[in-house]
Amino acid sequence: MKKQNHRALIAFVAGVVANNPALANEEVDTCSKALEIEQRTTKSYYLSHDIDCSGYTLTAPIKFNGILDGKGYAIRNLTIDANSRYSGFFSEMDGATVNNLTFENITLKVGSNVNAAGILAGDIQSSRLENVIITHSQIQATGETVPQGIGIVAGRFRNQSDALGINVLHSNLWVEKSSHVGSIFGYAANSNMSSLITSNNQLIVEGDNRTNFGGLVGYLTDASLFDIESTDNLLSAPMVEKGNMGMISGYIVTGQIVDATIARHIFDTQAQTNHLRLAIISGYIDDPKDSPESPSLQGIAYYGDSSLDWFNSKDVVYTDNLTKVE
Repeated sequence: MKKQNHRALIAFVAGVVANNPALANEEVDTCSKALEIEQRTTKSYYLSHDIDCSGYTLTAPIKFNGILDGKGYAIRNLTIDANSRYSGFFSEMDGATVNNLTFENITLKVGSNVNAAGILAGDIQSSRLENVIITHSQIQATGETVPQGIGIVAGRFRNQSDALGINVLHSNLWVEKSSHVGSIFGYAANSNMSSLITSNNQLIVEGDNRTNFGGLVGYLTDASLFDIESTDNLLSAPMVEKGNMGMISGYIVTGQIVDATIARHIFDTQAQTNHLRLAIISGYIDDPKDSPESPSLQGIAYYGDSSLDWFNSKDVVYTDNLTKVE
């Protein structure tokens, strides 16, 4: 009787999985399969080994609503050349999860119709990222305006999304103009981000446009950053005359930053003016909504040029344990 019940249970579970594709994990073992994930799918996928995409070009990224588990493996040597509204490995992520995945030696070429761009996705909302690494990769938007945001991971990250354990290493971004530029996200709203590492990246804004330019996030609103290590990054915007630039975020509205180390960053910009605000943490902080008991900025250590202010703001911004080290 027990054997019959056991067999019946197995048959029942198999039937449920067969009738619910979202419950079945699909193996990705070639670059072709990685690039053939279905549009708007809610299915779950996993990598079974490293994927080499040498010779492949992705021209029509999809909107992704499923789960992609890299299992600690990498997608390598892929070119993405898309001119859709949102551009990246996925155009958009909505209600999706990506975890335990490395992107290595990825080239994203951004076209003139793109509003937001990043190597993982142009726009991410209501999604979760965990243990995602982007290394030795590049975004090429030279001569292009990307209005809504551009970041090495994603252009926009919003609507109750979570990011945990994100590393951006030895990667480059070039853009002519964008409102929001960051090494992780160009624009981040209503989300939480923690355990973030950025190191040895070059972010270059080539033209003149009002820009929020951050070492991690260009524009941060109603969002939190925890446990940050950001070292040896170049933030270059020599033509920009108006904007906000900070080694963590360009502009913060009602945000919180806790436990960060910033070291050896280089600012290649014009001198600070009333229209171009430079600072260590954030070029400008607006409407912090904090208190002495719950400060916006806590536990931040900076190694570098001590002549820079921590931030610019017309509001009272509460802080705790900010340390400059020559």
